Amino acid sequence: MGRCILVALALFASVMATVSASILPLNGHTALELAYRYKIVTLPATYVYIILPIIYILLCYWVYAQWKNRRTAHALTFLQAILFTASAITLIVWTELWHYEQHTWSFIALTIAAICLFILHLTYDATDNRLGGRLPISITLAWVSFLAMLNFAFNFVYNDLPDFGLSTQLWTVIFLTCGMAFALAIRFHRYDPAFPIIYIWFFIGIAVANSFNELLVTTAALFLSGVLIVGILFIRKRLPQARNDEDV
Repeated sequence: MGRCILVALALFASVMATVSASILPLNGHTALELAYRYKIVTLPATYVYIILPIIYILLCYWVYAQWKNRRTAHALTFLQAILFTASAITLIVWTELWHYEQHTWSFIALTIAAICLFILHLTYDATDNRLGGRLPISITLAWVSFLAMLNFAFNFVYNDLPDFGLSTQLWTVIFLTCGMAFALAIRFHRYDPAFPIIYIWFFIGIAVANSFNELLVTTAALFLSGVLIVGILFIRKRLPQARNDEDV
């Protein structure tokens, strides 16, 4: 019971921090206002962020499922509770750092949150794609990991790091390709078709945001989205012996 209360409180705090970052102007601006203040081609169209309430709804169901299964074989472990709570706290810290334009530290905070969620993802069986199991964690991991990549790209521009003679557009294509490779690796090695869907959502948002203004970026984003769709449908490897568990 204590573990369920812990993750419920962590989720509630994370939701409150996200709502305040999106609606209330902390340090004079909202999170999106700060992000779009700079002309960065990796930023997706603003409609992409409407998926965030859906992610939180899935996480609320995940917390409910942990309470429901607290006396079963699917009961939340102490490690899982700590990892989820740590990721939520780190995301709250990231919100504060982002608003006060501590961009290097905000990237570090997002990376730590992504690592916590990735380890939490690994605590589940590779074939566990239940709504009350790994699925909400997988989608959240995809969201946070892509935000970390966006934050890295943002730091690249904000801190005026050396571009080694490559154009911004080419760096963006390299960035998107690395993201695509990571999503396919999760799809293949963790038997997880949900994870790359969030990356497709982001890629299409980037294509929409750039439209015909950055044709190379738009074309690359759409092409890589197609690669991920093919990966979801056709890239498979032999599954391990699946457990005969009922979906929650």
